[in-house]
Order: sequence, then C-alpha cells, then structure tokens
Amino acid sequence: MSNSELQVSKKLVGGMVIAGILFILLGAFSKIMHFNFGGELLTFGLFVSGVSWVIIMADILQQELINKGFWILSMFILPWLTPLLYLFRRNHLIQFDASAFLNKDHQA
Repeated sequence: MSNSELQVSKKLVGGMVIAGILFILLGAFSKIMHFNFGGELLTFGLFVSGVSWVIIMADILQQELINKGFWILSMFILPWLTPLLYLFRRNHLIQFDASAFLNKDHQA
C-alpha cells in the first residue's frame, strides 16, 4: 500500500461520515418529537460516525501530514466536522518526500 492510499475507499468513508451525521440529526429530531424509532436512528448514526472516525484517525496517524497535531486535536474538538474536512483536504495535506524539497533548494 502506498503512503497516500486510504485503507478503505475515500468515497465509502465520505459516505459513512455524511450518513452518520444525517442519522444522528434524524435520530435526535425523532427523539425530540417522541417517535418510536428515534433511539435506534441515533444509535445507528453514532455507530457509523464512530467507525468512520476511527478509520480517519488511523489514517491521520499513519500519514505524514502538514499540521498533523492540528488535525488530531481537531478530531477530538469537532468530531463530526473534522472527518469531512479532512477527506476534502487529505491530498493537499500529505507531505512530499523531504529529500525532494532539499534537492529542489540545492538546484536553485
């Protein structure tokens, strides 16, 4: 596996993040309105969000990223928003080989 590949498809994880957020919102609304299935929707949304959170946190820890500490801290402060933002910004955050930067500086 190359350094820049996710362990799971980026589209699948993105869909899990969005589905988890939607199920949490729908479940919370259902609980407020006292519908019978609100608890199940909320539980399912939390489970899906938790699984996607673990997948993305593992990817953040595995990759060499720009501002890795910021992304790890953000995962704990904004656990529902950060995974979505990370998936959009992931390719831009992955650092290139440090030797490529050094060779470029010496050529100039």
